[in-house]
Amino acid sequence: MGLLNLIHNMPVAQESSMYVQKRIASWEGYLKIQEQSADIPDITTRYSTLLFNDDFSTVKITGCEMNDKDWKSLKDMSVKLKGMDQEIGKVLKANRSASTVEVEIHSYMEALARRQRLDVPSKEVIFSNFATLSQLKRLRQGFKQLENGSAANPELERLLFENKPPVKAVNSQAKLQFHNRLNEFQQAAVTGAMSAEDLYVIQGPPGTGKTTVISEICLQNAKAGLRTLVASQSNLAVDNALGRLLATKDIRILRVGRTESIEEEGKKFIEENVGQYWKDHTLQEVSSQIQTRNQRETEIEIEWEANEQEQERLQQQLARIEAELEAKKKAQQQYNEARSIIEEHNKNIHGVEQEGQVVQQLIQKTEQSLRLLNDTIDQDETFLVEEPGHDLFQKELEDNQQEIVRLQDSVALQVLQDEMNELKQTIDMVSAECETWKEEKKQKEAITDRITAAKKFDSLKWIILEQNLTRSLQVQPLITKLDQFRERINSWIS
Repeated sequence: MGLLNLIHNMPVAQESSMYVQKRIASWEGYLKIQEQSADIPDITTRYSTLLFNDDFSTVKITGCEMNDKDWKSLKDMSVKLKGMDQEIGKVLKANRSASTVEVEIHSYMEALARRQRLDVPSKEVIFSNFATLSQLKRLRQGFKQLENGSAANPELERLLFENKPPVKAVNSQAKLQFHNRLNEFQQAAVTGAMSAEDLYVIQGPPGTGKTTVISEICLQNAKAGLRTLVASQSNLAVDNALGRLLATKDIRILRVGRTESIEEEGKKFIEENVGQYWKDHTLQEVSSQIQTRNQRETEIEIEWEANEQEQERLQQQLARIEAELEAKKKAQQQYNEARSIIEEHNKNIHGVEQEGQVVQQLIQKTEQSLRLLNDTIDQDETFLVEEPGHDLFQKELEDNQQEIVRLQDSVALQVLQDEMNELKQTIDMVSAECETWKEEKKQKEAITDRITAAKKFDSLKWIILEQNLTRSLQVQPLITKLDQFRERINSWIS
């Protein structure tokens, strides 16, 4: 110790100490503000009930009785139920109007909460800021050691105030299989930590699941065959992370720290107890597995005997089914042969039926021809019996010739009648056209009279426009000249 004081009093060490004092002076104001805010006496109050959420991660303390100043000071304070040695959690929020305080329960206290062991008879709760004060005290002590050059890490001064330590870029890593139920931000934090080679910082306010992320990183490292050191400025934070790992039997935990400051659940993992714990735990696990195996052997023997009986029954059933299949195959073969014979007979019957139909049609045609022939013979016989004389035939022939002539004349008369009708229609059309020409002639004569009677040039132009008369090549120049002449007369008059 004398050597350290001698080195500290050397000029070079004094200069370094002064340099460090200047660099950490800006922290002094921060520490004072934090100490003033944290220097709050313990608050004790009675309460009515404890209301736990579904997963026993938070509890709402109802019926608290405090003054306004105490209500404003509750944020982030530790919570302890009177009559219990350990803190149950930390204040998340306080509601003065509802007289309730919501507390985040420490993971190692959740089991007690599930068994209703937190509802103590005293019905008093203590809110304390001792953990925050202890943390600030250690922080100030660390600054003092840094100033005196007695920090545990001799490179701490250089790392904090001089050179920026090189940090390698995060490597990409395959998608992980997570053991805990994590949201997307927690998954990103775990993936980043597993991908970093040297340093990876995760920051989050209270209640965002940092302890869950720490336990997941430990599980991922154990799965990869790595070891993890979990360190914190408070024993409570370490024990919280430890509590999340107790359910995983494949992880070997060693708790380091002051025994009196370690929570009861973590004491079995300290150096002097961890060997016995894992020995007992392994013995219990092996005994449980042996017992399970013995039970399973008995079950397997019963299942084996049942399976043999079932196998014998199935073999008998198989032999019966095989015999039935063989008989079915023979019956199927006989059925196919009979079906082939029936199909062949059906084809022969169909051919015979078609030949019979052809023969029947020939018979019908023959019978029809025979009937016609018989009718003809009957007619001839009748004619021969009733044969008229030669004169009668001659008279009928002359009558037929006269009728033919008369019919020819009638056809010629009809043709002439049609030609006369066409001529009459043509005459009517020509008469109508003549009437139209006469009417147009009268109109032209009337127009001519109007043109002859017109005394003024404008009247003549108006008649031309009104009747839509076409101006000939001789008339148009004359009209143009008359217009020019009128303009000249008008200019002279004006």
